[in-house]
Amino acid sequence: MHRFRDLAVALSLANLCFVSAWYVLLNPVHYSYYHRQRDPGYSEFVALAVAILCLTIIFWLPLTLVRASKRPVWKKAARWALLLILVIPATAIFHQHEASDVLRNHKPLFAVLVLAALFSLWVIIRQTPLVTRIAYTGVLILSPLVVVNFSSALWLRLKHGPDARLFLDKAPVTNPQMRSGPHVLWILFDEMDQRATFEARPPTVELPELDRLRKEAIFAERAYPPAGFTLISVPALVTGRLLSGVTLINPSELRLNFSDGTAKGWGTEPTVFSQAREGGFSTAVIGWYHPYCRVLGSSLDFCRWEPAVFQGNPVRGQPTVTSSIKEWARSALYSIPFMFRILRDRREEKNRLNHIDDYTKLMQSARGIWARPNPNLTLLHFPVPHPPGIYDRQKHELTKDSASTYFDNLVLADRTLGELRHSLEAANMWEQSVILVSSDHWWRTAPTVNGRRDHRVPFILKLAGQHEGRVFSQDFNTVVTHDLLLAILQGQFSDADGALRWLSQQPSHGENEFTRELP
Repeated sequence: MHRFRDLAVALSLANLCFVSAWYVLLNPVHYSYYHRQRDPGYSEFVALAVAILCLTIIFWLPLTLVRASKRPVWKKAARWALLLILVIPATAIFHQHEASDVLRNHKPLFAVLVLAALFSLWVIIRQTPLVTRIAYTGVLILSPLVVVNFSSALWLRLKHGPDARLFLDKAPVTNPQMRSGPHVLWILFDEMDQRATFEARPPTVELPELDRLRKEAIFAERAYPPAGFTLISVPALVTGRLLSGVTLINPSELRLNFSDGTAKGWGTEPTVFSQAREGGFSTAVIGWYHPYCRVLGSSLDFCRWEPAVFQGNPVRGQPTVTSSIKEWARSALYSIPFMFRILRDRREEKNRLNHIDDYTKLMQSARGIWARPNPNLTLLHFPVPHPPGIYDRQKHELTKDSASTYFDNLVLADRTLGELRHSLEAANMWEQSVILVSSDHWWRTAPTVNGRRDHRVPFILKLAGQHEGRVFSQDFNTVVTHDLLLAILQGQFSDADGALRWLSQQPSHGENEFTRELP
């Protein structure tokens, strides 16, 4: 009887160790699917079943040996092992609900929880056998969750889960009414910060291309992004409407929750690209993070995108059983207290390698299109200077070295702009091109000033034929980028005076209420 009960406990304990995996599989519209390039199919289910089975054996065999042993020390060790293993699901739940952020902002609650933890530890030490029996019984009672979880996840997948077709990029459709017109390059450097780039730049950091462009373009001193996160900011910029947030509908669609209380799918909302095409202009996107080609592909003549490969989307390309097993095991391992710190160097190295791969692939695509006269409007969304650091500004090369910093990535962004400029100049297109350099949000881990971070982002606009630098000093929100780009395509102004006049006439959003309270 003990043998079967121990087996049920081992199975239940193994299942609880993969709480992080269940948070994904029991939510068919989990945000991680939005970032994935390929449909995982049922590989994740098979991987989790294999992982739970292996961990069950690892737990059950020692428990069987302890049962057969007559030595009290082994039984005592087994009791503590059971209690320590239960810390894994508890920690996973704690992190899934971002409880650490809540506690960081509520010191009294944190103090209460520390006292409760100390009291619990005292009880465990004084009453270890009793506490262990209670824990053993509790885990045994939860053993049916294995069947319940798999049945529920499979049912949800069949009923509401992502369809493989939702992972397919929409085929770009050539605009039959294409006409000649301006050549506009809209460049978003992810997480580029106004203060760090231009006002509080360390003296050892040189950004010659950005400084040069600033001196011959319209330079906005007080530009604020529409949001503090790429997930929200980019859709706001593309639609020209402020958002209070977004909700994932499926792997190829976001519900945009507009600041006026209305909501609509990003793929069905008019965007700067769909409206440009209605005017007969050609469009293109080469970008990072968002699955642009799935969401906006039907309003583009050319599209390439690379996913953000990080905690939420750990697998590049097609997920397999093997890669999924590794990820589920890694998520369980990181739930062990202090294990993340022990393995942090390896995890960060993997993140840097993925970031390098994203940047390299996007640059390869960008080089093939940025110096062409068509498309008329191209968005280039690069993953730098967004951390992790992937560039060594001393050696002038990409690196996986942990010593690389935000400022190294900032130099890489500058080098990227320089390469773009040289390509345009070589093609005799720099003079006739309109260049807009900006960012989706500020440097979110920048040093604070008087307890607060500066939320401004760069906004540099060079018009065709412009050589003289001008400064725009009014507060404004870069959500106007949508209208600005359409105005340029439609020829509403063609010189710096016209652009400044246009900017000054726009509604003065300034920093919006959704970012004002962010740190």
